[in-house]
Amino acid sequence: MFDFLDKEKIKTEKELKNQMIDNIIKFLQELGPGFTLAGKEYKLTTPTGKDFYIDLLMYHTNLHIIILC
Repeated sequence: MFDFLDKEKIKTEKELKNQMIDNIIKFLQELGPGFTLAGKEYKLTTPTGKDFYIDLLMYHTNLHIIILC
């Protein structure tokens, strides 16, 4: 099911996540123009001081929407 991953190089969960994100980015690039990667592991801080991380933060320039993954 995960044939697109290089299983030899995966030693930690972070390496697995990075390989999956890299493949998602490649897929989005194949969809065509309009997608802009704004951040990877983008940090958001709430007014109460809690930190949350978004795996992928993208913007679609044609549709003018923010995409959070």
